[in-house]
Amino acid sequence: MNQEGGKLNLLQDQWLNNRLLHLEEHKMHIQAQMLELEKERFKWKRFQKKKDM
Repeated sequence: MNQEGGKLNLLQDQWLNNRLLHLEEHKMHIQAQMLELEKERFKWKRFQKKKDM
């Protein structure tokens, strides 16, 4: 493998690792949003239960 090919592979690996990190961060953000929505849902269910009594 020549020097250019090695450099290209390194750049591709760095790009892929950066993309993977970005996607993991995005996934964590979505999971945090899901948790907040779930908390709101339980809050409303509790409110509904009290209202029905």
